[in-house]
Order: sequence, then C-alpha cells, then structure tokens
Amino acid sequence: MTEKESLTIEKNSNLKDALLNIEENGKGIVLVKEKQRFVGLLTDGDIRRAVLDGANLKTPIDSIVNHHPKVAKEEDSFEEILSQINETVKHIPVLNNKGELKKLISVPVVKRNLISFNPDNLLIGINDTLKDAMLVNEEGGMGMVFIIGPQKKFLGLLTDGDIRRAILKGNSLTVPVKKFLTKNITINEKSTFKEINDLISDEIKMLPVLDDSGRLVKILTAPVAVILPTYNEKGNINRLISKISEKLSENKIGFDITVIDDDSEDGTAEEVKKSNNNNTVNLIVRKNEKGLASAIKTGIKNSFGDVLIFMDTDFNHNPKDIPRLLEHCDQYDIVNGSRFIKGGGMEGAKLRWVASLFFNKFCSLFLGLKTKDNQSGFIAIKKSTLDKFNYDEIFSGYGDYAIRLFYLAKKKNLKIKEIPVIYSKRTSGESKTRFVKHTIQYLKTILNLKGGI
Repeated sequence: MTEKESLTIEKNSNLKDALLNIEENGKGIVLVKEKQRFVGLLTDGDIRRAVLDGANLKTPIDSIVNHHPKVAKEEDSFEEILSQINETVKHIPVLNNKGELKKLISVPVVKRNLISFNPDNLLIGINDTLKDAMLVNEEGGMGMVFIIGPQKKFLGLLTDGDIRRAILKGNSLTVPVKKFLTKNITINEKSTFKEINDLISDEIKMLPVLDDSGRLVKILTAPVAVILPTYNEKGNINRLISKISEKLSENKIGFDITVIDDDSEDGTAEEVKKSNNNNTVNLIVRKNEKGLASAIKTGIKNSFGDVLIFMDTDFNHNPKDIPRLLEHCDQYDIVNGSRFIKGGGMEGAKLRWVASLFFNKFCSLFLGLKTKDNQSGFIAIKKSTLDKFNYDEIFSGYGDYAIRLFYLAKKKNLKIKEIPVIYSKRTSGESKTRFVKHTIQYLKTILNLKGGI
C-alpha cells in the first residue's frame, strides 16, 4: 500500500474510521475521497474541535471535513507549493487535472513565533475532565496539555494522540483526565546535555522540565538551539541552515534553529521561508530594531533549547565545529571557538588574523581574561548559565558582546573552554564588520569594563 492509499478514506466513512486511520498512519491527518476524487481532509485539530462541538464516533465525516484545504496541482513546482505555507498548513495534497489525489507533500513549515509561549497556559488539574484538556489544548496550540496536582506538582501530560485514543475507546468528555495518566518522561534543571539529547526522538518532541519540588518550570523542545542573526545574507542563509541540520542530524543531536532577521533589503527572510529545512526554523523579522548583539538577545528570548549556539551567518563559522563545541558543555559553563589557540586560524586573511591576534592579546591582558579569542562569537552556552546574567549588560553593540560576556563570566568564576576553529572564507554577500570602526568600539568597551562602567 502506498502512502497515498494509507492516508485515504472514503467520504461516507464516520469519525471512528477517521480516528483509526490517523492512529495507524501516524501523520495526524487523513485525506478524504469520493470514489477517486479528493474532497477534503481532517486533522487531529479538526477532530478535536468536532468532538467539542458534539460529534461522536458515528458522526459522518462529510459533516466535519475541511472541504477547502490548500491543495496543489500536479504541474506546480515545489517552490509554488512552498509558497502556500503558513503557521497551520503542514501538508499539501497534490491533485491531477481530474481532481484525483496523486500524492501528499509534507511541507516544511516555518514555526510560529513562540515569544508568547508560557507553560502555565497549558496546565490543567488532575480532577479536570477530558473536555477541559481538549479546550486547553485548543487554546494552547502545542498539541499537548500538562496535568498538575496540589502545589502545582507535575503529574503527567496528554497529547492529541492520547485524546484520540481515549475517544476511540468510547470515553465520555466528562471523564477525569487522571484516568488517562501514563508514565511520562521528564527532566530536571540539572540534567546534562547528553541525558536530554538521548531522550529527544521522533515520538518525544517536548520534554517537561521540573524543579526540585516536582513543579513544571519550562518546556524543552530541543537540546540545542542555534541562533542565527542575519542582515542581507540571502546568498548564504539556506545553505547554512542545511549544513547545520546535516551536521547535527549526523551526530543524532536534537535541535532547532532561530533566525533573527533585521528586515533585510535583499529578501533574506523570504529566502528562509522557502527553505526545505524550515521544519526546524523559527523565523523572527525585526522591523524597528537592528544590531548583531540585540538580535542574539532576541534569539535567546525566543529559543527553548538547553544549550544555545551563537554563530555568524557568513560561513566564517563552520557548522561541522558545532558538535565539537557541544562535547564540552557538560564540563564547562561556556565553550568558545577560538582562532588563536593551536589548530585555529583564518583562511585567506593573514593580515587581518595578525591584527586581530594582537588586539585580542591586548584585550586578554588588560582585562585579565584567560580567553585567547574574545571576538569570535562562535559560542556554546547553557541557557541556565546565561540566566545568571543581566542580558542588557551584555547584548548591545556589535561583536563586543562577547568581550562583556567573558569579562562578566570571569567575575562570576565561571569555567570557559576554548577549542580551535578555522574561519572559512565568506562565500556570498558582504561583511558587516568595519574593522577600524568596530575596533574603536571594542576599545571603548574594554575601557568601560576596566573602569567598572
């Protein structure tokens, strides 16, 4: 049986048929046809809303099916199909000129902006009902709800799939959710990067994080969040996203990527939206604010990874080095990619490398830093480490944020590890670094730090 056939049911089917199909195909969607002609589809969300409106297992699906989903024609290019993506459309049925279903394209969707996400919006009590869970799930939009008991102690969770199976078993919406509790995988705030990464899988995409009292403090969607600030990087950004995805996937590291674009004139954001890697990309376009350091701060606030990676988007920083940075994250508070230790360097930029070397030697001696490269900006740092700082004290200006970070980390006696990296040549676009201008800016930062300002 082809994927197309396994996802398809007839128009005269009932809700139970649709639920059984979705349960079996694992896609969260079922496609509806009449004879051979495609007539619509049903998702987990459509079914949840139908049940809340009074549908039962015997309800004909024709009364609840989405008869006007976004579809593509067989002759449409992949780029044309991608242009239909938005926050909710994840699958595009492709039809021939007779209206027959030819295939289903699972479109890689740019994730919605998670800036307003709050775990508290997804909480229900142990004595609440299945209907309560469905209502919170509908409002929360995350595909799951979290169940708590006295003193907000975390007891378990329910996903769309759990709710689907409860309905299939004939449960009433008035049944308390405690009937459906199963053992859930959780982590705590002290869990190591490796422990977290080993738990993330195709089935487990979100991990509840509990404090010492067993209360939910946050939701972790991926062990690693890569933060990419962009401005006029259209020629680089999608290749970079692809390479990052490739290297982290090869190493079986769960991740997501946040692109913070300062309203690029060259269409960088539009290019990101078209990328076939966007299933892992959260795109934020800033209209009224610009700057490298503040873009990174925006990325931090909108990322849910346990370990954050800061890196340039011009291929100066090589994606293959990310797993090397991550190797040391459980032993060190900050891991820095350095050009100025044995094994590091810069391709095709000898004079600039020498000038940067001497500037960084001055910076380290003047501020008493052990780091050799204080401007690299290729950094791995745990979110829990970052939360020890006032972000506004660090993330302003351009690359001088790294100098502030290392200086303030020294004052807090944090452990920093440097690994050698080699800067690659820019492959597209123009550098945003203005050597003289930024060197003066960095000198001011160093003097201010030394003066305690």
